[in-house]
Amino acid sequence: MEELTDVDVASDLVTLISIIAAMRLAKNYGAMLFPENSARMIDELKLGVERKNGTRGKFVVRIRR
Repeated sequence: MEELTDVDVASDLVTLISIIAAMRLAKNYGAMLFPENSARMIDELKLGVERKNGTRGKFVVRIRR
């Protein structure tokens, strides 16, 4: 499987979580490789992405409850 993104800084993690969320939705519509282990780890850590308060294009990683 190709590398999706290298996670070196917080914005890379935001990108990875967003890509996996989109892939999770898209995998029901066609044959594709899905990063099961990465997705499982994001779920176990309860990580999510949300818009930073008071900004238009800034997103942050948050822990879901």
